[in-house]
Amino acid sequence: MKNIKNTYLTIVVSMAFVMIPLSCSEDFTNVEQEFEVGVDEFFLEDEAFFELLISAYDPLAFSWQTQLFGEFMSDNAIVAGEDGCQDIPEFQRLGTLTHTTTNIAVARLWDSLFGGVFRASFFLDNAQTREFEDKDVFIAEARFLRALFYFELVRNFGGVPLKESRFLPGDETAIPRSSIEETYEFIENDLNAAIPDLPIAQSQVGRVTRGGAMALLGKVKFYQEDWDGAVEALTSVTTLGFSLMPNFGDVFTTAGENGIESVFEIQYSNAEGGNWNNWQENAESEGNIGAFFSGPRLSGDPVYDAGFSFNIPQADLVDLYAATDTRKSPTILNLLEYFGVTTEQELIDSAIEYTPGCETDRGFYFNKIIPRTGEIDGANQFARSPYNHRYIRYADVLLMLAEAHNRKAAPNENLAKSFLRQVVDRAHGAGVISIPESGMQLTQRIWDERRLEFAGEGDRFYDLIRTNQAASRLPNFEIGKHELFPIPLDEIQFSQGNWAQNPGW
Repeated sequence: MKNIKNTYLTIVVSMAFVMIPLSCSEDFTNVEQEFEVGVDEFFLEDEAFFELLISAYDPLAFSWQTQLFGEFMSDNAIVAGEDGCQDIPEFQRLGTLTHTTTNIAVARLWDSLFGGVFRASFFLDNAQTREFEDKDVFIAEARFLRALFYFELVRNFGGVPLKESRFLPGDETAIPRSSIEETYEFIENDLNAAIPDLPIAQSQVGRVTRGGAMALLGKVKFYQEDWDGAVEALTSVTTLGFSLMPNFGDVFTTAGENGIESVFEIQYSNAEGGNWNNWQENAESEGNIGAFFSGPRLSGDPVYDAGFSFNIPQADLVDLYAATDTRKSPTILNLLEYFGVTTEQELIDSAIEYTPGCETDRGFYFNKIIPRTGEIDGANQFARSPYNHRYIRYADVLLMLAEAHNRKAAPNENLAKSFLRQVVDRAHGAGVISIPESGMQLTQRIWDERRLEFAGEGDRFYDLIRTNQAASRLPNFEIGKHELFPIPLDEIQFSQGNWAQNPGW
């Protein structure tokens, strides 16, 4: 949290607050660019609390990082890039599980998440000072946001320092790391406090609803293997009007954003301005940087825009899709098929200025997330993809319910199969694929279905960790070490030894 404190706490102590608004949705986030006022003056108007709430949504832009890490640290994809697969060394080391306590990407993720915690807590601290319109709803949204940031912290770093109010200078040496169990309890308390005051629907796209908070609570229970608790929370989500989109590919179009399958979606924008999620602070952006990292190195194509050839799907994943699986084409772009050629050399020779990123690039890309031609005009377009991250889809709710019902103390195999069946039938057609498995074989079938359903969306690495499959699937994985990232070394030093390092690091 050192960087967070240097950036924000100093500002607060000096009685000034710099507003960096979210511009990640045409409806919710069209606000003024930047301004700076004294805190006392700022909170005189009700509108200030809405603007402050927007700023607490803004750090959700962190998710392009975990969406990349969750794929190229898994068996779904590799890091790739150019320069003989040495591009962005901190990513390469994550991909081979050779990262250390000084990895820049890990430190950036820690800072992004604690930045979100700080902003949500800053809102909650100041919301208690006066009455304003929609106060209860705003407080509930801030609690949800803080819970989400802490959830990402605990599943990436383990137990972390916890505080009901915002962190202040000196807390780093006074507040210890909490346990994983205590961190989850804190998250659940925030979500349970938020859910009753959140509306079923929001008037502005991008703001969390009751269903989003209930789904996150279910996911939090799910990660703790509290199967009964997960079933209770997730079953409630099924009553709130969400459903699978009939055509899987439509989920990942512009028109499919924030649709009936989106339980909570992180908003990105191709608009200029704003700088929370700048890539190495060299371009103004509120876009999904991970989308451009993941695109092919081509130009002049009428459908696909230029990218950096990172996050390359592997043949092991591509070959898993059955011939009847309609998820394959929307998930995997096969450039050989797209350009109508049969060999990689023909692809290089015939495509529109296509260059493989490195020798491991075989022309596969995650079609779900790569940028499309015409989405962005102007400078710095690589950092301005408007592709939203579907953080929790209704398909995830269904597959979590399937697994929870099959793994709880009193399993209900029929219910488990009924939830799995909805996802399978959407992919293949009603009744095309049978589900004969039971017991542990059914659990494995659900895990395999998760891989096919969410490939490219950032879940795979976390699923491998959660299900204890990582050691058998990932070279270099060390049990007792790689389940968590290390706490960044400079944070350990900043705490003056107050925060112990994670095991194995």
